[in-house]
Amino acid sequence: MEISFAAAAKKYPSCKEDYNKINSMLADKYGKPMGNKNGESHFLRGTEFNTIMSSYSLFKMLGSVLYDEWLLETENGYIKIDHFCHFKGSEGMHMLEYSFFSSEAVKSMELPV
Repeated sequence: MEISFAAAAKKYPSCKEDYNKINSMLADKYGKPMGNKNGESHFLRGTEFNTIMSSYSLFKMLGSVLYDEWLLETENGYIKIDHFCHFKGSEGMHMLEYSFFSSEAVKSMELPV
């Protein structure tokens, strides 16, 4: 599930302010985010967010980027939450994506969770 926050119409302070409010609510509900270093996200990525991460370096050069992620283990697999905001001047993009990954799919990747 992807939620786009009508980013093109948002002004810089609103995009950043909205991101911070929503990120705070996510942290309250799901705990401390995983964090990312040097623009790297966890290997599990939702479809839309995976496309965005391929342009992360470009976004970073063209403006400011805010990003956090959570990986939640559930009874039937994993839920990955990607929260992303890119803004420069009066333009911005703000999205939140929830993706489900089965336990079998995660194990078949043979990467640490």
